[in-house]
Amino acid sequence: MSGREPQPEPYNEPYTDNTIPMRRPPDRPPQDRRAPAPSRAQPPRQPPPQPPRQPHHQPPARVAPPLPRPGQGPVSVRRWFRRTLLFLIGALLLACVGLIVFQQRIAGKVALADVRTSRPPTNLLTSPMNILLLGVDLREDFPEEGIRSDSLIMLHLDPAGGWGSMLSIPRDTAAEVPGFGEAKINTAFARGYENAADLYGAGTDPTAAGAALAADTVERFLDLPAHNARINYVATINFNGFADLIDAVGGIKVDVPREIVDTEYPTADFGYTTIRIPAGPQHMNGETALQYVRTRHADSDFGRAQRQQQVLRAIVQALREQPAVLRPLAAMRLVNAASSATRTTMPIGRPDALVMSALLARVDPSRLAQYRLDPERVGLQEIGSDLVWNPADVQSLVQEALSAPGEAKEQASIQVQNGVGTAGIAGALTDVLADERFSTTDPADAEQTERSQIIDYGDHPATRERLSATLGDMPIVEGSSDDAPPGVDIVVRLGADYEQYWNGR
Repeated sequence: MSGREPQPEPYNEPYTDNTIPMRRPPDRPPQDRRAPAPSRAQPPRQPPPQPPRQPHHQPPARVAPPLPRPGQGPVSVRRWFRRTLLFLIGALLLACVGLIVFQQRIAGKVALADVRTSRPPTNLLTSPMNILLLGVDLREDFPEEGIRSDSLIMLHLDPAGGWGSMLSIPRDTAAEVPGFGEAKINTAFARGYENAADLYGAGTDPTAAGAALAADTVERFLDLPAHNARINYVATINFNGFADLIDAVGGIKVDVPREIVDTEYPTADFGYTTIRIPAGPQHMNGETALQYVRTRHADSDFGRAQRQQQVLRAIVQALREQPAVLRPLAAMRLVNAASSATRTTMPIGRPDALVMSALLARVDPSRLAQYRLDPERVGLQEIGSDLVWNPADVQSLVQEALSAPGEAKEQASIQVQNGVGTAGIAGALTDVLADERFSTTDPADAEQTERSQIIDYGDHPATRERLSATLGDMPIVEGSSDDAPPGVDIVVRLGADYEQYWNGR
């Protein structure tokens, strides 16, 4: 026998039951851990089946993709649509919030309290309104120089109707300034500014006081209550910021009727310089536009009033010429620039101010009529440097400025006739039409009739069309001028069916 230990034979025993006999390495102590005996109630475990081997020359079998779940597809069109819709809604909400924040920021800059003791009732900003525009020269760095009001324009706006008008009042016009007697109309703002505490109480903003006294003065001079109208709001425009407003819209196009040469144009340091603006169409920046509206030595106050209205129309035209997608941005730049030059009593922080702005953006400059007090239209008497205008001519001009385009030339008088038999109904409708700025006469009775109608005894298409629209599309018929009541152009005859056109309240 050899002295070597016998070597273990290689393991070649078959599987036995569920275990594989394993030989213990010689250097590891025996362990008393054995796999538990399989339960007799369970079938014996079988090794997992092995897939058959594929020949090397064959590609592996392709597995089909899983079927999509209900409501899903390879590109999920509905999910893409929902996400896009949510994105658009979120962007719209974000834009609305940004617009409101911008609106409130601007409103805080330009807000001016209306301190008048008798303020007009608050209406929607989509209703017709009168805004007094005051061009002022206020240099805060030189308070000793006081304040000047160089321009007065009554701006009438009808946002829903899409039209407006401007009525300029020369600054040397003689008028009754409440509390100060007869004086030039442009002194009203300065009197209010300088006497704010005495007129409206301690702590009153001087600019608000000046605007209030100017509004009362102009309202009384034009006798607006006789036309069922008031000065609803005031806006002061400081000439120091006017140039920025023009530059904000990229300048304006103006057709200068004749060359302007002014050798005494005032400068910021209270000196004088010479300006020259050539005749003909040209593009003006803010500085040139300011010179164009302020100079008066080249012609007169009447010419200056015409130039100021021309520039206002040019600003509207400049906004309309902007590409549609850039128009809102241009309008924001304009409003932001105006905030440094304007103070106003208009409640532009209200939601309906946005609606008004959208409506006015559609106004064609050709529907912004221009009127001014000048000797060619209104009788004038000059007493020293004061301009004394004929009151009857002034009233005729005011009526025209407050009338919609077309109606002003027609000057149609309207009578309401009671063909129903209900007492007081014609008078009530007459008051309603007067509030809508129709020219009305005293109501009258008529023979009872079944049908309500508007009878035009002449050629007044603009007046009768607006009248019909005001009365719920009441039918219009044409009548002979020989049958017209004295002093009446159009008759509104109320019949038994009047409630379908007007409820009588």
